[in-house]
Amino acid sequence: MQTLVGDVCLRVNAGNLHDSLDTLLSGQGDFLLCYHSPEIFPQLEQDDILNLQVGADQLIPVSAADQDGHPIHAPVPGAALKLLAYPQESFFGRLLQRDCFSRISPAIQFNIVCENALVEGLKAMALAANGVAWLPARVIEQELQQGTLVSIRDRLPSLDMKIMLYRKRAPRLKEIDVFWDYFKAQASV
Repeated sequence: MQTLVGDVCLRVNAGNLHDSLDTLLSGQGDFLLCYHSPEIFPQLEQDDILNLQVGADQLIPVSAADQDGHPIHAPVPGAALKLLAYPQESFFGRLLQRDCFSRISPAIQFNIVCENALVEGLKAMALAANGVAWLPARVIEQELQQGTLVSIRDRLPSLDMKIMLYRKRAPRLKEIDVFWDYFKAQASV
């Protein structure tokens, strides 16, 4: 990055999405990198906000695997499925409620055994065989390849997601345009 803009301090704030959105909209931050949902965050669809798709991901239902590579937790009609859930007011909680759980048969019941807004927390609980969690595929690539987690998206729905970069149309600093042009060039590769 130094070759692009010289000695500029790049500070990353990995806060929760609501706070990060407020930081961008208030002008205290220059970029917001996040999963996309115009229904959940319509503020990002304003004319003074630019956006760029920089990636894609899927939110997939997974379970720890038994010694034969089969899911320890899988839906069975009439039996409650242990669920490692996001809080309903969190981004993933709202997304799953709106776009996923509504597509699941009423015959499949869930028993929430853990609620955590952090993906890594639910991932750890899933690896410990505590239940089913919907996790971003990019976060669990290694565990899926190793077979410690197995996808059960053949039995429960998954969600396609865009990874977006946002910025204000009128940047605070000229270097923001340089970064933006760089990200645009990288996204088109």
